[in-house]
Parts: sequence; structure tokens; C-alpha cells
Amino acid sequence: MDQPSQQGRTGPRRLPIVFVGGNEYFVDQRLRQFRTVTPPVGPIEFISFESERGRQLLQETVAIPCDLCGAYQLQPRRAILSDILCFDCASR
Repeated sequence: MDQPSQQGRTGPRRLPIVFVGGNEYFVDQRLRQFRTVTPPVGPIEFISFESERGRQLLQETVAIPCDLCGAYQLQPRRAILSDILCFDCASR
């Protein structure tokens, strides 16, 4: 999916983080997975969007479009809209 904010961008990009159910997860929309930010013990956990747990996490989030660049961001359903920062163009 081409997004206007991705054109001309080079180098690494920080993945967005959502806070759901008392845990923080990186959201990799390209690979369609959640990843634990700070695993309690052991390696990082990779959770596919298509897995049962991934579907549960997706139900706790909502995709919100950025007014400036049009990119969609997964955010917790309980997020305050004025606090949402676009991970692509950094606008609110």
C-alpha cells in the first residue's frame, strides 16, 4: 500500500507502539504483527494479526487516518484523539 508520507523516505523507521491490556506492543503493519516492547522474561514475542491473540489485540485497537498524510495508524480504542501522533509524518 503506497502512502504519500513514504515517498522519498530512506533508512530505518520507528514502529508505532500501542498500549493494550496493560502491555505495550510494537505494531508492524507491513508484516501484519504485534511485537512485545519489553518482554517480561525471554525473547520478544511476535503475534500475527491472523492468530487468535492477534485478533483479540486488533479488537482493542482502531485504525485512525492522519488528516495531513492520510496514513492509517492503529491506536487503542480508548485513545484521546488529540494525543494521537502520526508515526509517518509526526502530525497530530
